[in-house]
Amino acid sequence: MSVRRARPSFVPFGVTLLLTPVLLLVACARRVPRPRSGPVDAGDGPAGTAVPDLIGRNVALVDQLAGAAGLVAVLSYRPRARQAPGTVVAVHPRPGAVVGRGSTVQVSVAGRPGADLGARIAADRRRFVGLGADPDGTLVVAVAAGVDPAVAVSAIRPALAGRRHRVVTGRTTFAELERVRAGVSAELLGACGFTVRVDPVAGEVRVDGEVPAAVAAALSDRYGRAVVVAREEADATGGEPRPAPSGRIPARTRRARVSS
Repeated sequence: MSVRRARPSFVPFGVTLLLTPVLLLVACARRVPRPRSGPVDAGDGPAGTAVPDLIGRNVALVDQLAGAAGLVAVLSYRPRARQAPGTVVAVHPRPGAVVGRGSTVQVSVAGRPGADLGARIAADRRRFVGLGADPDGTLVVAVAAGVDPAVAVSAIRPALAGRRHRVVTGRTTFAELERVRAGVSAELLGACGFTVRVDPVAGEVRVDGEVPAAVAAALSDRYGRAVVVAREEADATGGEPRPAPSGRIPARTRRARVSS
């Protein structure tokens, strides 16, 4: 195992994206995100969102339900809880409380996390950002900023046994990336043909699809280097999407760092 600060080649994660929700936004565009200055705060919009009632639900549904409300779930486990293992036993803030989009919700789950690698990392989002993979199949474990990678990996070593892997220290945290993702998704609620996803290894939120130049520019102004926009334009004749012409934010990746 090697521990280093290195940016891996990004590849679609397949099954490893279990920890990083993907949103497909299919309505048609009516507005453009407004440019703003200052630090990223995904929850600074005028409308809040209610914490969903997760108590009694299975932990497998937590990300789906929290994500639908624009919230970030951080899990903890209670081995001595009397409820069935995998059942949510407590939520903070309380269900029904109105909070800003992108806020973190602490979710307590009965029992212990699963033994597989994905479950172990999902259960420790304070220390891990997520999983990725190199083109040769090597697993990439992304540790959160400010966390000792050796200590973090020691907690999941049994799940890594016999698997080729490497460790990278991220520039951000799981919660911060999810806050940015929630904010971008909220900005693009009126957009069409977009996907928004988190790249946990690179520490970026990616927007892919037929992104109009004005929208791409507004996202860049709003979120700075926290967001990567890979933009394509549909062919005016109705054919396949084509790269945007030069001078209009070409269809190449805008590389980004999450602001601290």
